[in-house]
Amino acid sequence: MYKYKIDHERGIALSEQKSEIEAVITPLGYLYGRDAIYVDKLYYGLGRRMTLAGEFNGALASKSESDDFVMYTLRFEGVFYFNMVELDLYSDQLPPGQSDIKSNWLEYRQSPLLERAQQKQELKELRHFILFTYDDVFEIACQRYELELHPNKSNAE
Repeated sequence: MYKYKIDHERGIALSEQKSEIEAVITPLGYLYGRDAIYVDKLYYGLGRRMTLAGEFNGALASKSESDDFVMYTLRFEGVFYFNMVELDLYSDQLPPGQSDIKSNWLEYRQSPLLERAQQKQELKELRHFILFTYDDVFEIACQRYELELHPNKSNAE
């Protein structure tokens, strides 16, 4: 059983075993709330590439200058692990300490998955993310990601 100490200032949970979960900061700040992240499209392509496209709710972003929804494209490259679960089915599997971190996008700095990856040279640079969206939870281990905001586009375009 893991016991976590929450560092609210840094937005991370630290375990006694030195596991660490960190809130991901976007250009809009932290995204927090059931309505904070919407995924409208998911693409998985050759070369271990995955793309999520949707909207961030500006009203639920800590540094947003507007309450408007902002379109985004989130690209993951070198995807070696992907799991998607409906949000209500995932509630019993929340990462320890997550309920005290005010963010819907988290990155594990240490996890059992990352520990296993350290044993393979080509996987040493993996990053392990969890995104809580309106409907689903996405867990992704990848080598890199890129977030692109489209503030002047609407969902209708």
